[in-house]
Amino acid sequence: METHDSTKPGFTINSGMQVKTLKHDFLEEFCLGIRVYKRYGRQFADDEVTLAAIRNDEFKGTEFSPDSNSKISTIQDKIMELFGFKVEMCGSVYHYLCRSELTLLEAKEADNKYILEKESKLNKAVINDEISHPIHKLYRITSLEKKSVVFRIEVSDETNRSFAVEEHYRWGQGFREINDPVLDSDITKLKKVRCINGIGWGAEWDDLVMVDFDWGDSATNKFSEKEKKSIKAYWEKNKKDDQGRSGHYWLLEGDHNWHTNPLAPNGFVEIYAPVKIDIVDAGNCVALEENIAPNK
Repeated sequence: METHDSTKPGFTINSGMQVKTLKHDFLEEFCLGIRVYKRYGRQFADDEVTLAAIRNDEFKGTEFSPDSNSKISTIQDKIMELFGFKVEMCGSVYHYLCRSELTLLEAKEADNKYILEKESKLNKAVINDEISHPIHKLYRITSLEKKSVVFRIEVSDETNRSFAVEEHYRWGQGFREINDPVLDSDITKLKKVRCINGIGWGAEWDDLVMVDFDWGDSATNKFSEKEKKSIKAYWEKNKKDDQGRSGHYWLLEGDHNWHTNPLAPNGFVEIYAPVKIDIVDAGNCVALEENIAPNK
């Protein structure tokens, strides 16, 4: 396999290019895949839209030329800074996520080695589907009914005041680690499966239906109507802080006293019953076993 150094001048990401063009050109230039998400990573961006169409209004960057000797984490941060959406680098063929501490050149070399090793083992009919890159098994939970997926993020301050935001979607998915199976009681008693947002390859939200704000116990939380209105305005992106932050970005990175739940700093994904449970390989984004029964 060719292992030339991808340092050709001229490769530039600009806000007018389509998502599919970025994916194609990035693969051609660096021999790696790139995943493009809608803003902060809850859903993949449409291949047909331009980069400008998925970024937030406050982001003014128009061009960026990544270098093969730059770390993946640096490139990801720079694209978020300039364009306002999340990207991740992945393998050129098998689409596992690349380690962010590697440079693009190092990741390409590691990918070449991985492909050769995998193809060699596949040619020998590897027993039990074991491949050179270890399979990362997860449970994937999807709803069998529409309007049954909720993104919930919980925050509190030093005085123990707390609130939560819930976004209700028509469709989405959640993931659990393989040592955290779905229990029968989740389905029969709780009527929902709660997952930590950020596990797996993305919740892939589709079609926001409504947004709820849970202000908790009014006797202990004591939010004024003015404060509630201000928090809602920030979350719904009708208001920005001094750094131009709003929405999820404001809550996670803004200059305020709110802190997200340490058990799920990026929130929870709640899938309401009835649900479908599959075992998937997170590295390759493929299903290994479908329609798994919950544990008793």
